[in-house]
Amino acid sequence: MSTYLTHGFVLKRRPWREGDRLYTVYTQHHGKLDLIAAGSQRANSKLASHLLPFASVEMMIAHGRTFDRLASANLETIYLKPPYHLPTVILASSFLEIIDNATKEGQAEARLFQLLLDYLRQLSSEPIIDNSAWRNQARYQLMQFIMKVLNITGLDFHIHKCEVCQDNLRAEVNFSWLRHGFIHKDCTTGAENIVALPVEVSAWVNKSASSGPTEPAELPLSFLGFLTDYLAGHTGRDLSTLKVLKSVL
Repeated sequence: MSTYLTHGFVLKRRPWREGDRLYTVYTQHHGKLDLIAAGSQRANSKLASHLLPFASVEMMIAHGRTFDRLASANLETIYLKPPYHLPTVILASSFLEIIDNATKEGQAEARLFQLLLDYLRQLSSEPIIDNSAWRNQARYQLMQFIMKVLNITGLDFHIHKCEVCQDNLRAEVNFSWLRHGFIHKDCTTGAENIVALPVEVSAWVNKSASSGPTEPAELPLSFLGFLTDYLAGHTGRDLSTLKVLKSVL
């Protein structure tokens, strides 16, 4: 049975037959994989102790008929450790779920692996700050992460110009699913499949388009709601961790 070596992050796990688990991992060179870890539900499993979330893992994988199997695993770096800051753990979990939802099995994309690595490193190095400052920072990190995933996977949209008149964005705008971008309200026709954006979302889009990067405190939660709805609409899968995260953002 042939094997190969790779590095990856555990995105999720679930029971698989008696005593086994099925792990979904995102790897550096092979993209997303579903892997069987034999005996990993047992208390004395050596594999399970190395397959932790928010950690980079070196994996030896054996080819199988239906699913490849984890022959061995070596825990390398744990990026989130006890004592946990629960909201940060939920934020990190949303990063994992976004990668899982936005990717298909076996499609390698090293930029997504590096993106996840960079953001977990960033979370691990940040001090615990007061709740208000943390919320502002977390909203901004999540927005950036989603936008970068959309860009890498080809699902991104333009934020600087009206998709109809091509002028710089001004006043209130709608989002067009047909044109994959923003449209001035006075450029919208009845044929457009549009989403009417709340005033604060329009204002934020216009500000970011005209002045470049904005400060974390300026990002409205409603824009995050738009982004997560956009991602869910394209992937056909809800983001369950984000529903929890919204309660703390």
